[in-house]
Amino acid sequence: MQRRNSIYLAIFCLILCACEEDDTALRQQMIEQQIQERLQNYIEVEQRRCRTKVMEEASNLADSLLRANPVFISLDSLQRPPVPTKPDRPEFERRKDSIKIEPIISKSKNKG
Repeated sequence: MQRRNSIYLAIFCLILCACEEDDTALRQQMIEQQIQERLQNYIEVEQRRCRTKVMEEASNLADSLLRANPVFISLDSLQRPPVPTKPDRPEFERRKDSIKIEPIISKSKNKG
């Protein structure tokens, strides 16, 4: 009986060990995917940081150039534009009136 139980126990352990799937390839694939995501995230963060740094440096350089050469700065854009000139009158010929001008109320009718 003792021997029979140990055989059953051994068979049961072998079956349990055989049922386990070898998922090392799946784990390795998931690890590679996580590494790629983190690497992509790091690259995006670094590019954003580098872009903001370059823009700040360019802004400082442009500001310093404007301060160094204030003579060349034109303030015309800050003033009102001049009044535009009037266009020339168009040239056209007047037509002669064909209607005779007569008074609306005649003088002879008012006297009576």
